[in-house]
Amino acid sequence: MRKILVLLGISNYAESNFTYALAFPAYFKSTIYLADVYPVNSTKVIFPNINKSLKEENIKQIKKLVIKITLKKAFYCSLPLLIFKNKN
Repeated sequence: MRKILVLLGISNYAESNFTYALAFPAYFKSTIYLADVYPVNSTKVIFPNINKSLKEENIKQIKKLVIKITLKKAFYCSLPLLIFKNKN
């Protein structure tokens, strides 16, 4: 079984990237893993919960995207969501 990592984020290309990636599992007998990358805020003193808020908002947006695309394409998806923090 092959694993395909699809980086989404909240960009203008997230929808087209996910739609394009949905064709791969049938051909490669694989599993799609969605991943989100967001910057880690270094101002923890001023905004202690900003990273938590970013993570929650990004997850919410990606879930909406998955529902929108899978309903449009008549797919059922149970996709794992991976979260990576960019420490730059």
